[in-house]
Amino acid sequence: MDAALALAFHRQMLQIKGNTTFRMPAMIPARYARAVFSLIMSGLMSCIVTGIATVKAIGFGPSTFGDWLASWAFCWPIAFTVILLFGPTVQRMVNRMVRPQD
Repeated sequence: MDAALALAFHRQMLQIKGNTTFRMPAMIPARYARAVFSLIMSGLMSCIVTGIATVKAIGFGPSTFGDWLASWAFCWPIAFTVILLFGPTVQRMVNRMVRPQD
């Protein structure tokens, strides 16, 4: 019953009336956008990279998943810090490399 109630609520919240579209209210203040982006991007990238590196290093086996999670848990905070610290510098470099949109 809870799942049906949640689905009904979700449908009601996403209902479009006329030309207006529904926007979910922001849950986190905009001043934290860079940190949230860094957290999500570092988590995603470190997950993928450590997964590939783990399989390449030890192959598939019974301990692969556990080894991958241990590697990911170690690497994610490092990746988060690197993106948080170097992100603005990389953004400035990219801004110098690309032409403004017409």
